[in-house]
Amino acid sequence: MKGVWVKDNGATHHMHHDKSLFKNYHHLKHKLYVGGIGSGLKAVGIGDVEIRDPKNKTHTLKGVLHVPKLKCGLMSLNTLALAGMNYAGTKDGCVVTDGDFRIQSPIRNGLCFWSEEGYLVDNEDATALFAGIMPKKVSLTDLHERLAHVSKNTLLKYGDSIEDLHLDPADAKNEEHQTPCQSCIFGKHARTPFHPRTERRKIPLELVHSDLAEANILSLGKGKFVLTFTDDATNYGVISILPNKNATTVLNAFKEFQAWAERQSGHKIKELRTDRGKEYMGEMIKYIKSKGIEYNPTAGHSPQSNGVAERMNRTLFEKACTMLDFSGAPLELWGEAVLAATHIRNRIPTSTLNGKTP
Repeated sequence: MKGVWVKDNGATHHMHHDKSLFKNYHHLKHKLYVGGIGSGLKAVGIGDVEIRDPKNKTHTLKGVLHVPKLKCGLMSLNTLALAGMNYAGTKDGCVVTDGDFRIQSPIRNGLCFWSEEGYLVDNEDATALFAGIMPKKVSLTDLHERLAHVSKNTLLKYGDSIEDLHLDPADAKNEEHQTPCQSCIFGKHARTPFHPRTERRKIPLELVHSDLAEANILSLGKGKFVLTFTDDATNYGVISILPNKNATTVLNAFKEFQAWAERQSGHKIKELRTDRGKEYMGEMIKYIKSKGIEYNPTAGHSPQSNGVAERMNRTLFEKACTMLDFSGAPLELWGEAVLAATHIRNRIPTSTLNGKTP
């Protein structure tokens, strides 16, 4: 019925099925369902609709949803109130006013109907208006989208146990509903796991892993950061306790490690792998390039790419915290504890080297 509206104080939007009544109409970019999970009523557009009272006074309803499957208009009394209009309900019906504008609706079959043409809706017409709107079966894709994008397999498996969830069994074999949901791909995507390394370098100092870890408190020697260097071939670790993480401080610590490691091993550092911390990205890059050392920064926001150095940090701090707790020593001795943990780690057999020590 083209000119019939139902006034509803439970509706959140004005709605109408007749597109010809709309002004300033535009299509909705995203799907919007109205009437509850099982209704199957989809709004496809939004616009303004002008209504006229018996005295030819007009009022424009803003933000009316276009719902093609509705059989009459739905006028939201709450939306009218928010727009500054007044409404009152009595045993004779519902009255909506806004200055000189006034429309009155009689009650038919428990609902307030209003028609711009003055058409009176009887009880049979009222029942017919809503007959067939609520489908018994709802598609699998529709339910998936309305129920917070729950897994379609979950709906197929447990749908029958959910009250008022009428799922069409034929959807299980419908290819259309097996198509991946683009919103799920965007909202639920996760990073694929990093595969463990299967090979290590054979020559000492061919690859050195480095990372900088921060402690919660100052050490007894005023240290705040732990700079680690781990040789990929031998798994031997060297650390420096630093008061800050300035690029110059980190570079000086690397130079000390380089001089000691190259003299003791008889090999040259060929490659350095670190994360993309600022302490590595400035003076450090210039220096290692001047020495012919290849710089291999990890991917951004991917600590797994620097797994050797990250694992070294965890191992040392776990050992240090355990020793401090067991001995009852003050936490300010964490620097000494980390140095001791490094010394012990380098002399303990490890599965990484098939039971050998670094």
